[in-house]
Amino acid sequence: MTVDAEQKTYRGNCHCGSYIFEVTVPELKSVTVCDCSICTKKNYMYLWMNPENDTFKVIKDDGLLTEYSFGGSFGIAHKFCSKCGVSLVGTSKNGMVLNARALQDVNFWDLEIKTCDGAKLDPQYKAPAFTGPEPALPEGTDSSNAKVYHGSCHCGAITAAVKLPAPIEDKDTKERIVECNCSICSRAGFTWVYPARSQVILQERDTQTDPGSESKNLVSYAFNRGVFNKTFCKTCGVYLTNEVTTTTSPEEMAAWPEDTKAFYERVKHVRPLNIRVLNDFDFSTIEFKIERLDGASRPVFYVNP
Repeated sequence: MTVDAEQKTYRGNCHCGSYIFEVTVPELKSVTVCDCSICTKKNYMYLWMNPENDTFKVIKDDGLLTEYSFGGSFGIAHKFCSKCGVSLVGTSKNGMVLNARALQDVNFWDLEIKTCDGAKLDPQYKAPAFTGPEPALPEGTDSSNAKVYHGSCHCGAITAAVKLPAPIEDKDTKERIVECNCSICSRAGFTWVYPARSQVILQERDTQTDPGSESKNLVSYAFNRGVFNKTFCKTCGVYLTNEVTTTTSPEEMAAWPEDTKAFYERVKHVRPLNIRVLNDFDFSTIEFKIERLDGASRPVFYVNP
């Protein structure tokens, strides 16, 4: 809906639909990408709201938003859905900032990208250390050029390690690195690699001190076919992996459509990792060899609320 020649109203939401809003801002032609620690891990595309001209209206709020704050990032309190993990808005003494990825029917690949050097702001982020065992390459894989990367959610409740056959920052890497524009990937800003299960290890702070305890920090979100479960930290909202289901019963699998069964057979050996969580390099200075996957053009299962 056009308000006037310059303003446009957009509808937005988290993926599960627990939080829906409308925002009226100048027509979206560009977004800002910041290289600070939280923006990098969440792959924000953001815009600052102008309180004099822009409006923000909550349409639905199921009370599921979690707020995460830390010393940096312009003092912003980051708010994300505790059910699906999608980051939505941030608030600070300077006003409201919107994660434009949550907007409906926006092709982010067509937008101009502006940059913000937030990484230079104090206090400097200190990435938590991974202290677990080294992951293993599948048997028979050439390991002569292998590299182990370490990462984490932002708050440090969950750390990660992945071992890949060769460095993914090399321009001639053969590792598949994917960004997708489907309903969940566009909102969450994933950048995926597809290692085997043995190549990825997640370590939780609570389970490290109490090995027999259940997960206290890692939350899973599944939808549609339920083959994959997106995992994220319940404290800071950073996405980590895409876990192939292990809880679906044989009876439920038998009821899947044939294309879903075939899809499951293709992916059941992998543990996709969101490389945004890795702390080994500066995303703002490396041009990864990224494949853009047009997931939005696949058969429509998701309907914007």
